[in-house]
Amino acid sequence: MNKTSYFLSLSLFLPAFLAAFAPPAWSDVNQNKDNILMVSIDVTLDMENRRIKGKASTELPMEKPVLIHVGGVELDRVTLAGQTINPSIEDDSFSVVAFGKNRLLRIQFHRNFPPLSPGTGAKNDHIMTNSFIDTKGVVLLDGWCPTMEGLALYELKAAVPAYFKAISEADAVKVEYREKTSIYTFEFPHPRIGISLVAGPYQV
Repeated sequence: MNKTSYFLSLSLFLPAFLAAFAPPAWSDVNQNKDNILMVSIDVTLDMENRRIKGKASTELPMEKPVLIHVGGVELDRVTLAGQTINPSIEDDSFSVVAFGKNRLLRIQFHRNFPPLSPGTGAKNDHIMTNSFIDTKGVVLLDGWCPTMEGLALYELKAAVPAYFKAISEADAVKVEYREKTSIYTFEFPHPRIGISLVAGPYQV
C-alpha cells in the first residue's frame, strides 16, 4: 500500500473518528460549568523518531483536588506556582491541590511510540494501532497528552511537518506556515473529555 492510498483510507475513517469524540450534551455542561478547567496543550511531533514532546498548562481551582490523567506519557517536569513538584503516579494519574493566588500548573512531557507492526500480504504495509506516529502520518486518540478528569475546555497547538495537514475535533483552526513546519492551533469552544489529533500528507 503506497502513502497515498494509506492516507486515503485514513481520510475515509475521519468522519466516524470525529463523531466518536462529539462534545457532551449541554445539560451535562451546565451541571458542571463551575468546575470546568481551561487547558492548553502545546506539542511538537517528531516523525523520524516517533516522538511527541509537549507542554500542558491549566489554572487550578482553589483548595480542590484535581485528578490528571497522564496516560502513556512520561513526565519531564511538573511545576505548581513556579515550583517543581514530584507527583505520585497511580493508575496513570496523579492528584494535585493548589492554594494561594498563583495556581498555575505546568506539565512538560514526552511520549515515544514503537514502530508500526509490519502487516502480512501485499496489500498491507502496517497493522493499525490505537495511536501511532510515523513518517507516513499520525493518529493520536487516547493517552498521548495529559488530560483532566471529567470535562475541560482545551486549546491544542501542534507543530507538524510543512507538507502535513492536521485535523482535530475543534470548531476553529488557525494555521501558521513556516519554512519546514506548520503550526496548527485548534480551539475547542465546548467542554470535552480529552482531545485527539490526526495528521498526514493528505488534503482535507
